[in-house]
This record gives sequence, C-alpha cells and structure tokens, in this order.
Amino acid sequence: MKIFAIIGFFLMFNINTFEYFANVNAKMASYNVDYENDKNVLFTISHNKSPNIVIYKANCENNNMINTKNPFDVFWLMKTKGNKVENITFIEKKTAFGFKVEQITYNQKYRIRLNALEEKYIDIVRNNSGKFDCFINIENTLIKLNNIFVKFEYGLLGPDIEYLDFKGVNAKTGQKIIKRKQID
Repeated sequence: MKIFAIIGFFLMFNINTFEYFANVNAKMASYNVDYENDKNVLFTISHNKSPNIVIYKANCENNNMINTKNPFDVFWLMKTKGNKVENITFIEKKTAFGFKVEQITYNQKYRIRLNALEEKYIDIVRNNSGKFDCFINIENTLIKLNNIFVKFEYGLLGPDIEYLDFKGVNAKTGQKIIKRKQID
C-alpha cells in the first residue's frame, strides 16, 4: 500500500494541472476560499514545491448540520491560478487525498482515515463556537490539527517524501506544536 501512497503523492504534484482531470463543477466554483476564517474548513495539506494547498471541508447543509451521506469535501485551492478551486483527481482521491469516514456519534462526531496515512485517524468534532476541530495522535501527543506539510524532492520514480509535519495546537497545553514524522 505504501507504493500507492507514493504514486499518489507523485500524481498530486503533476496530474492536477490537467484541466480534463479536474472536472470542476459549480459547487466547487462557489466554495469560500477564505479557508483561514471558514468555520467549516477542517484542515489543509501543503507542500514545499508550490503554494497550492488541499483543503478538507465539512459539507454542511442549510441547518448547519453535516450532510451524513457526503460529510466532507476535499479540493485544491490553486493559489498559482488566482485562488481557483479544483477537484482532486480520481487518482489523488484513491491514493493520496481520499479518505474513509465513519460517524462516531449522533452529535456530529466523525473519524476519517486518509488513504495515504491509513495507520492514523483524525477525529472531527464541532466546538462550542461552531467551528470543527480535528484531532490526531502523533507520538502520544494529541494535536488539534490545522495543517499537514509534506516535504519532498523529485526522484527517479516520483517524489521522495522526506517527512510530514503535523501542525496545530497541543490539545492538553494549548501551545502551538509541530510534530514531524520521518518517512523511511
């Protein structure tokens, strides 16, 4: 499965530029790209090769409840194209950025597993202010996740991923934190 994750990360930096793969629909075009202030944004994935980012967002209905049939959306914010929003590709969905989701409780608590990080899960809960918090455990530290940063260099067979930085806030202390996971 590790090879599929590596292929997925390679494709996320190369294939997403082809318009025919993007298949942008009207819903994507209407998304709020002010991701830093959008209460439905869960977390982002960024990398060292371009300013474009992947955004994970709760798919809320008019009553502000998560749509239980399609609870989360994931898409590119193409900063290099004037903040254009694009779907992730089919291959990106199956390897790098796709996820499996399960509803944990009736009060809108969910758990997702990213396809590229199947050994980790992210718990998603709505806080008292109405914003969603995402929690991940990295090396016995519970982190309220904001961003996953991918550091890689191009190799002969695709990207050579050096590490992942999990950025957020220590859930116990409230201090900003970055936990690094080296990739073998």
